[in-house]
Amino acid sequence: MTSEPALDLAHLAQATFGDADLEAEVLDLFKDQCRRLAPLLASDAPAQERREGAHTLKGAARAIGAGRLAAVLERAETSLADGSPNPEHIAVLRDFAAALAPTLAAVEARRSTHAA
Repeated sequence: MTSEPALDLAHLAQATFGDADLEAEVLDLFKDQCRRLAPLLASDAPAQERREGAHTLKGAARAIGAGRLAAVLERAETSLADGSPNPEHIAVLRDFAAALAPTLAAVEARRSTHAA
């Protein structure tokens, strides 16, 4: 297990130019993408659709400094490359769930520091 934080606050501050309003907007967009795309990854949708969802969410995770989650999503993307179900994808789904929860908790904690 890595000691990398679920959310790199220095990266987030740099990405949002230290603007608290922009940060809040970016984090809200990330949460929305998670709500929309996380269920897709475990669904029986075509592999290409799930792969595209993993790719999109990976980019969003990297953008906010959620490196652990992005790394898991990169593995998910790779595991779906050939289009057929495989044991690696099942393992990645477990890792995804384990990485998503602390990331969303960190996002919520960060958002609460900027709540009015």
